[in-house]
Amino acid sequence: MRELLDRIPAVATSEHVIYSNIDIALMPYFYNAVAIHLRNGCDSMVINRRTIFPDASELKYLDVMYSSIGNRHPGYDCFVFRKDRVEKFNVGNLCLGLPGFDWAMALNLWYRGGTNLGLYDHHLTFHIGDDRKWTSEAMSEWQRLNYEQILEPLASLRSEFGDLEHFAWPRPRAPRKGLGHRLMNRIGRSIISRWPGQQ
Repeated sequence: MRELLDRIPAVATSEHVIYSNIDIALMPYFYNAVAIHLRNGCDSMVINRRTIFPDASELKYLDVMYSSIGNRHPGYDCFVFRKDRVEKFNVGNLCLGLPGFDWAMALNLWYRGGTNLGLYDHHLTFHIGDDRKWTSEAMSEWQRLNYEQILEPLASLRSEFGDLEHFAWPRPRAPRKGLGHRLMNRIGRSIISRWPGQQ
């Protein structure tokens, strides 16, 4: 993520930048909605996707997938932020697309991105299915590295804002499933409304 952010000041021609994971689809009105929120005074946005489960026969019909409300997803995979704020962000050496990078990006927007708007349950983006490939054995080493690498960005936030309860990793430190995993994710989601700068 750091390599991507470092390139933005040199290549971005607009005031704001939108980052989204490559497997996230945008609704047709996505850019218009984002532009309205920016004009209304927010500097950054964290946007949660909806997860849809179309039948195989529906995959070639975008309108059918657009019309599916789907389910809310707890992870963060789409971010809007000002280009001139990027140099303030610290995401360490976190790898894209794995647990950890999304939390670090969200924290940077909440605390260093100016006035933030959290769109956690809106129908602006979607993902087909919920295969959770990051939990596979093939990704376990990368996932472990992200769990370790997130400590440095969290320490950076603590040094700037103090030792706040928010600067903790609100998910298990090992790939686990079951009640404990769901409970930790629920705790993480329950505290997002208390971030400073939220509209």
